[in-house]
Amino acid sequence: MLSIVKALITKLEHQGIAYCHWKSNIALKDALSGIGDLDILVDRRDAQRFESVLSALNFKRAREILPINYPAIHHFYGLDIATGQLVHLHIYYRLITGESLLKNYCLPLEEVLIHKTINIEGVPIPIKGAELIVFVLRMMVKHAAILEYLLLKCSGEILKKELDYLFDEEAQKQYPLLLQDYLPSIDIHLFDKCLDCLQQEAPFFKFFWLSIQLRQQLKLFNRLSPIAEWLFRGKLFIQRVLWRLFGSGKSKQLTSGGAIVAFVGAEATGKSTLVKNTTSWLGSVFHITSVHLGKPPSSLLSFLPNLALPLLRGVAAEDRMSTVVTDTTKKAKSVSLLYAVRSVLVAWDRRKLAIKIRRQAANGQLVICDRYPSTTLGAMDSPRLTIPEASGGKNQILKYLANLEHCIYSQIPPADIVVRLSVPVEVAIERNQQRQKQEPADYVVSRHSNRIVPLYPKSNTIEVSSNQTPEKTIADVRRLLWEIL
Repeated sequence: MLSIVKALITKLEHQGIAYCHWKSNIALKDALSGIGDLDILVDRRDAQRFESVLSALNFKRAREILPINYPAIHHFYGLDIATGQLVHLHIYYRLITGESLLKNYCLPLEEVLIHKTINIEGVPIPIKGAELIVFVLRMMVKHAAILEYLLLKCSGEILKKELDYLFDEEAQKQYPLLLQDYLPSIDIHLFDKCLDCLQQEAPFFKFFWLSIQLRQQLKLFNRLSPIAEWLFRGKLFIQRVLWRLFGSGKSKQLTSGGAIVAFVGAEATGKSTLVKNTTSWLGSVFHITSVHLGKPPSSLLSFLPNLALPLLRGVAAEDRMSTVVTDTTKKAKSVSLLYAVRSVLVAWDRRKLAIKIRRQAANGQLVICDRYPSTTLGAMDSPRLTIPEASGGKNQILKYLANLEHCIYSQIPPADIVVRLSVPVEVAIERNQQRQKQEPADYVVSRHSNRIVPLYPKSNTIEVSSNQTPEKTIADVRRLLWEIL
């Protein structure tokens, strides 16, 4: 059992909050270990206290991007610090269930599920008779559509095992009485036929006919009218198809909003590794993208000049951006007009990309950045042109370009979170030697010893030493990021 789950169970018991893990309890042990989600039904009278417990454990509320949110159903995610895993709590205050695409039934079974329980692994779960009723209803209403039927056939062995687990002697005694007390509109003989159909894996047409009959007896508990149901189902189907074709990644967002998270630091401090790891970690749940602000894609303005870069590198090697270092402590070194123009174009491309990801973050997306611009002259991914003191001729053009570059960088929106990485130069040299694409050792040394530190006064900055094992660095970054997001 994960430590955060254990802490949650302990606090809920201590505060006397009424809840249960209401479905798929055959796999409860796996769910408590972080495999899959935890489906928790909570007495709505305890909703406020329950969410206070979640807040104390730093669980965060999330929502679906697609419009399939349901009343009284919520998603929360928490970080298990010991393992770095994100734990998903699927919280229900009303028992809303149905097909995979549209859950159209609100069943009056909360009382029996929450208050007629047994304890397994320290967690209250419904008595098997009650869970059996819910299982049969959930599975059978899905069989009115051939697509749902095919999806269920793919997981037939798993469902058969769950039904065998639920259908013990005690459950056989319990479910007729529970049906009569809580769902009297459902004919017991129809329910038994549905149960028998699931046990025998009957043909589709038998499933379909029984499903239609069961839906008729459940229509008292429909959330939507028949017309609204069909219209909404069609809308959801189209949106799901479009998301599959044109969407990117997962479809959940934190309700606290999106964020730009930037990893900055000198050479060989582990930026790229942590960007990749963080993108994979958060991207397993949330809608996320990653970008490289040090090497932005070409814009319309820079497209043609960037095409000529390979040729220019050969004829003007001294003007390459990696070889020209600005040192604000000394008298400004004169740079060529070619270098100045290139610096302005890079600034333009960085601003364009930064504005794009700011819009994405404003719409709820998480954006992970490798490097991020600042307004600090001479720092990495920041202004490079010093404004000449002299006027006239070439200096006049350089002064204009330098002012333009500084103006562009000042317009770049700040990152929400900056993770600043640091490591001793000796360690950086050693790591650089292990890279596939190595930089010259003197270049790495100069990047550390002569480095001007970029400042991000409008961003929430986290200082992280990567002079430790990769596992420890990753764990520190996950913990610190989760506290802020």
